[in-house]
Amino acid sequence: MKVNLDNQSVSLPDFIILGAAKSGTSSLNYWLDDYEGIHMPEPKEPNFFAFDGFQDDYQKKDDLNRAVDLRNYSFSEYQALYTGRDDTLNGDASTAYFIYPDNTIGNIMKYYGDYAASLKLVLALRNPVDKIYSHYLMFVKWGVETRSFRQALGLDKGKVASKVERQINYVEMGYLADSLEKFQRAFSGNLKVVLFDDLVVDKLSVFMSVVDHIGFKASELPRNIDNVFNEGGIPIRSTSKAVMNYRQQDNVFRSLIRRFIPLSVKKKLAFHLDNFLQRNFTSKPKLDSETRKYLETLYREDVRKTEALLGRDLSAWIS
Repeated sequence: MKVNLDNQSVSLPDFIILGAAKSGTSSLNYWLDDYEGIHMPEPKEPNFFAFDGFQDDYQKKDDLNRAVDLRNYSFSEYQALYTGRDDTLNGDASTAYFIYPDNTIGNIMKYYGDYAASLKLVLALRNPVDKIYSHYLMFVKWGVETRSFRQALGLDKGKVASKVERQINYVEMGYLADSLEKFQRAFSGNLKVVLFDDLVVDKLSVFMSVVDHIGFKASELPRNIDNVFNEGGIPIRSTSKAVMNYRQQDNVFRSLIRRFIPLSVKKKLAFHLDNFLQRNFTSKPKLDSETRKYLETLYREDVRKTEALLGRDLSAWIS
């Protein structure tokens, strides 16, 4: 949308997917992006509203951010993602927004002003135990995490954590109620919350409710609706681990792709490569019952608060 900022017309997103990470946000992003009338920036997750004016928050986890390629855009870089896109509905899917709700809400109000009343927001939530375990598997897949899950939680002794590993707090990633309440209070009727559980059971209905919420008129489903993006799993072969790590890190090959290959082609190549690796070279180890029970107890109170905020029965998350 066009926003008047300091007497200048600037381009900002019409809708924002706030997160939460490992809750279906990548799939929502790429399903929406498949529509010609919707534009989602590539690469995903500009994170502008989370870090603009809050560089200290970004720097606190600088090593981890570099390892997972978490970007920190300036305003001019961020606005450029949407400049010239007046004929499309423009979105931003950045999971850092749910992690830093105060920064995000403050910056949205700062840059949108009165236009914030027209901004649509989407938030996907997931069982916190499954969510943080999926985080762990993702970091293992990317070569960021080398500890066992119980070691990473501090439940078992193990080798000394690396500098990057020390910046990962899996338990903190599972808390939902505080951020949810802040976004509900700030955006009330403009915020749509979807549950990962519902996406699994009735993907089409949930997705189309998101499409309707952001104000897009879709005559058909996206072509890639049967695909799952950024699915959890760890490499089972050293070659697939090497390729996955290479896909995550800045290097000459990635720089050349960004510069010379059209965006539409790049998205297709990345999608097919990731799907091929996911289908053929990854596994999903099951979380042991002892650790699951420990985490369910840990998150019990927060899940109850989340239940009250959503008006949904979430007892299955802590059974």
